[in-house]
Amino acid sequence: MALQTQSTRHSGLKAATSLANPVIEWIWRLSLLNLLWIGLTLAGGVVFGLFPATSAVYIVMRKWFVHPETRDQSSIRAMTAAWRNGFWRANALGWALAVVAALLAYALWISSALPGIAGSVAFYGMVIVASMFCAMLIHLPFVAAHVEAGGIRLIRAAWMLALAQPFATLAIAAVFIGLSYLQATAPALLFFASLSPLALVTTMLDLRTFSAAIQRQNR
Repeated sequence: MALQTQSTRHSGLKAATSLANPVIEWIWRLSLLNLLWIGLTLAGGVVFGLFPATSAVYIVMRKWFVHPETRDQSSIRAMTAAWRNGFWRANALGWALAVVAALLAYALWISSALPGIAGSVAFYGMVIVASMFCAMLIHLPFVAAHVEAGGIRLIRAAWMLALAQPFATLAIAAVFIGLSYLQATAPALLFFASLSPLALVTTMLDLRTFSAAIQRQNR
């Protein structure tokens, strides 16, 4: 009886260890990726480093899922190469969208001050436009990592993806809000879990959508 109990405990410990190891590995990968994102952002002086570093995170994350063998390769080399190769492209697209975001924010502020029914219509209209813009932004980094295309085509593809998968868009937005709340309560998490968990969830959900679309085309 004692031997059976000991064997049961041993098998249970072995099963728990086998489950814990992949979790620990992913926590390590995500933490390292997040630290590299911060480092490469600073390497570009923040202003020119943020968008290429963000793009590099999504490129590496996509490779991890599409080509699992790359998970054992150097994350530092992969991130640095993606950051360098996409430096100008990511900055051009990123800053163009930053200007659009600033104009939308200004339009929201102006419309919120307009009086009467016309002001209310203008404000809520701008809220809808801003929401559509944010929905597109949620998917754009993954689409840019997954598809080789120009800026306009990438934006259109990201918007179509957001429109086709509203629940995935809401799920990614919920993860973003949750991470923002956790980082507000524990600022140290900014170093280890600011962008990489969001990139993980986005990649998992968007890859499933792309795979389903390819399967439908091949039928």
